[in-house]
Amino acid sequence: MSKRNRNGDILESRPDGQTSMATSLHEQDDAGAQDVQARARHGAGIRASWERFVDSGLLARTPGLPDAVAGSWERCLKGGVDPQLPTCRVFAPEPVLAQQSEGYNELIKPLEAKIVSRLKGTGMLMTYTDQNGLILRTGGEKEALRGADGIGFCPGAYWTEQSIGTNAICLALDGGTPAQVLGEEHFCLGQKGWGCVAVPVFSPTGEIFGCFDISGGAGFDHVAAMLLALQSARQIEHALARHSMTSMESRSNALLNAVFRTIGGGVLLLEEAGWRITYASAEAERLLGAGLRGCDAGVFFNLSAYAKERSAKAAPMGLRLVCRTRPGLHAEIYACLEGGHPSGHAVIAVREGRPPLTVAVHQDRQEKQREIDAFAPIVRRTKAMEETVAKARIMARSDASILLHGETGTGKELFARAIHMASARAKGPFVAVNCAALPRELVQSELFGYAKGSFTGASTAGRPGKFEEADGGTLFLDEISEIPYEVQVNLLRPLEDHCITRIGGQGVKRLDFRLITATNRNLDEMMAQGRFREDLYFRVQTMTLEIPPLRDRGEDVAPVAEHWCRIFCERSGMGFDGIAPEALDLLRRYVWPGNVRELVHAMEYACAMAQGGRIEAVHLPDRIRNRIQRQAKKAGGDMQAPGPAQPQESAEEWRQAGLPAQRVFADVNLESLEAKAIQAAIESCHGNISKAAKALGIGRNTLYTKMRKYGIGS
Repeated sequence: MSKRNRNGDILESRPDGQTSMATSLHEQDDAGAQDVQARARHGAGIRASWERFVDSGLLARTPGLPDAVAGSWERCLKGGVDPQLPTCRVFAPEPVLAQQSEGYNELIKPLEAKIVSRLKGTGMLMTYTDQNGLILRTGGEKEALRGADGIGFCPGAYWTEQSIGTNAICLALDGGTPAQVLGEEHFCLGQKGWGCVAVPVFSPTGEIFGCFDISGGAGFDHVAAMLLALQSARQIEHALARHSMTSMESRSNALLNAVFRTIGGGVLLLEEAGWRITYASAEAERLLGAGLRGCDAGVFFNLSAYAKERSAKAAPMGLRLVCRTRPGLHAEIYACLEGGHPSGHAVIAVREGRPPLTVAVHQDRQEKQREIDAFAPIVRRTKAMEETVAKARIMARSDASILLHGETGTGKELFARAIHMASARAKGPFVAVNCAALPRELVQSELFGYAKGSFTGASTAGRPGKFEEADGGTLFLDEISEIPYEVQVNLLRPLEDHCITRIGGQGVKRLDFRLITATNRNLDEMMAQGRFREDLYFRVQTMTLEIPPLRDRGEDVAPVAEHWCRIFCERSGMGFDGIAPEALDLLRRYVWPGNVRELVHAMEYACAMAQGGRIEAVHLPDRIRNRIQRQAKKAGGDMQAPGPAQPQESAEEWRQAGLPAQRVFADVNLESLEAKAIQAAIESCHGNISKAAKALGIGRNTLYTKMRKYGIGS
């Protein structure tokens, strides 16, 4: 409740009956004898309770005694604190005080004069402590300071519960919230003539940095004091934040300069909006001239190619630039990324004679991004892939089984590993099994393991299977559709209750694993044909993730190609001089029946052919250039449907060739595309099955199986 004094000033009251004026720190209430008598009665009640507690150890319920104070009294008595202590007796050595005071003198002392001036004429003093309750500084009028010295309330004293009993400073530091202790509420006798309010001070990182306190006689204006203490604590926190930001900026600039010196070339930072240079290393200014900051980068470099890439929402990395002022300089530009997306800034690296050593910096950023984001290795730019990754992130939070469905080469195992790394099982094993590569007669022993002596040739100690190896982590069964039908029944129990029995063994072992499966086949059709068990299907597809083919996300072709070119060139110790626009055009027009896997192999081939130079169209595999030429001929040739002996092209190929919709044939499906990809790979490799399997990214046995399935080469 609030009430007014005779002058009409608003007063605020505590539950214990004490009142104070909130309108001004310097105006004091003269409400008269009633207020004095109320304070006296309250203080007498607290004092009587304290005396009984000290004598008997039993704390009776006392009206007006805060719970925090009562709890502190009990801790003090239990901890052996002498209630008759007249003064603090625990002080820090001078070197410790001097060391701890350094930060105060630098950050907080400039505020001290303003705070002390507001205390003038009030009989109060300010105190600042570190996070351990060590008093670093006191300030106020001489009379107040002299009284504080009498109880050891001075710099160097540890104002803690153990050293001086219940006080506002220790309560504020322990609880992390403002606190006040008035008169008789103190535990030790020497402080009972004092009142104090204290507010914790927090660092920019949220940790308690210290404590600000205002103290005075027991009848002091505690409401106005608390207001001033809160304001002062916030001012100190603002000073800490400014110092922290200044320090971070200085360290960042020092680190930036050190990094740019170590790469041995010149570096420019620029804003893409207006191409204004915001930073230039000393080496860059030596090569291009002093005073680069604030200049238009377009004066020094031809940025048209980069601007074109950025207008297409690309994020070029290592794009060659022509230097207008010094054509002999080697220059490359890199888009800066934030969260995997362009940030609106770019870096230009320049060097005399040799390519700039900026690839390592880019790779460091990628490695750091991989540590933060498990899905960073999945290079994407299209909305379709972003949505697919978003779904995968959500699935990673669950422990339910996942079925990954997508064409050959779309990156199903890459998704499986990313889901594992983004899950709570990231520190556990990731066990990948290519079911199509398992010999029919060894499927069960590979998956479930075997006991010692279970069959001729078995290890004498037995061997765990893939299910056991995945215990505590993730089991990835790739191409699960290729498991023989008669073996599928053996998977039902392990996938249902996570219990397995080794072949030839007796005991049942319970396992803890998360199941992820993958296939490029239509399991609904296989179930209808009796080639895949329905009960197994419902165990593996609690959640299904459809991975789009590369032909449906054309904007991803260029960044994926550049990403892998950098990896291959770095592995070979070669520089990467970018991909020519003509080569990029061919890559975008190609239909990629082998999806990302085929693109990766194509870029590995192109990097080897380019030998560290710019990748031109001539460096791409023949099958890509030949396929595009055939598409162009079809676009300009007769419009008759191909004869029975002529293989039909995919619908996407007709669309990219610009042909009308009637040329899109209804019998084109995933299996026909896979058969065409296998046929094309075998032809490209002149019948060499090992090379064809490598080009397709599958095992040789798997390729033979698929050839028999589609009747290729029979």
